[in-house]
Amino acid sequence: MFDGDVQRTMTDSLLAAGVALSLAHGFAVSRPDDAGEPPALARPDPTATDAETPTDAEKPTTDAATRPTATDTERTTDDAGSRSTTDNAGSRSTTDNAEAATLSGTIVGGTPPDELFTGPETIAVEPIRDPTPTTVLSRLWNDRNHDRAAVFVAPTRAVADRIVSLLSPPAGIRATDDEGRTFYNGPDRVPLAEGGYAAVPAGTTLEWRETTDVNPDRAVVADDAPDDAATDRTETTGDGSETTTDTVNTTDDSVETGDDGTETSDDGSGVRDDVKTGENRTEPWLVLTADGDPIVGLDGVDALACPPRERFPYNYERDRDKQIRVRDFAGRPVDRYTGIGAMRNAGFQPVPAPLVPDHMFDDVDGSWTVVVAE
Repeated sequence: MFDGDVQRTMTDSLLAAGVALSLAHGFAVSRPDDAGEPPALARPDPTATDAETPTDAEKPTTDAATRPTATDTERTTDDAGSRSTTDNAGSRSTTDNAEAATLSGTIVGGTPPDELFTGPETIAVEPIRDPTPTTVLSRLWNDRNHDRAAVFVAPTRAVADRIVSLLSPPAGIRATDDEGRTFYNGPDRVPLAEGGYAAVPAGTTLEWRETTDVNPDRAVVADDAPDDAATDRTETTGDGSETTTDTVNTTDDSVETGDDGTETSDDGSGVRDDVKTGENRTEPWLVLTADGDPIVGLDGVDALACPPRERFPYNYERDRDKQIRVRDFAGRPVDRYTGIGAMRNAGFQPVPAPLVPDHMFDDVDGSWTVVVAE
């Protein structure tokens, strides 16, 4: 059996377990034909009778010792080969309890199903084989945006524990300490105000975290320019002609002196440099670290929206000739490459944008549960 067939079979078994759990709690289950929807949606079934509700002994068990309390986009699901369904106006409805069978599994975390399956809210069945932060958080984000709760179905206890860890308070945060939060890296890149995306030297592990200990706001300065960053450079364009890049003035014109003699930064943050050292500041800065060393500083998570390129050592964009053009923080050309892979091989890597939960959803309490399909 090919790897794809194995993964599809596993996903089918996880989906069947989630369907069984939904049916066991008296919900009707439909299978949306839209690939952008969850593979199964459970809704309260007004036709359900007491005879359709299993006894407590038939329901999946709950691991109370490890389950946190309720206070505590890309889908690869292909379940076409295992459906026993009836066509119904763009979706497929599962009504046969024979398909559900009896779920042999354990509720690991989140809101207990007996509470989750009590309201009018639609519940998405979310099979998860690989619990990356992007996969788990984006699926919950999508469900919350559509007023749905989520049942995450995992193949093993280790996978289930990983999902619970990602969603338990503070949801979606890698770690917290006295300085602030450490974030997971997401799939998106950091867009810059001048166009293109942020880049840094390759070969290091990048991590975004908050800090109140130091002022990282000027982590990138003109003196950090590479020795070989010429101020006049001749380049060959896609049609074979040569163009010359004029000298770039790297003088920091964004720093002005106020009436009291202190320097004021015109970087868009509206915060004076003496304040940025920590005095009178209530919000943490956001720093990007490379192997633990700060290399980029921003004025908090909201500054991720579209920071200026001067905050990052390098930036890149795809030019009209379809090549990747890399420049330094001052806009001086460094080199061109045929693609992102070639850019990485030459020593530059894109900066991943962090997953900031409060940019995704306000509250996840009471909106999810995790079950192991054994």
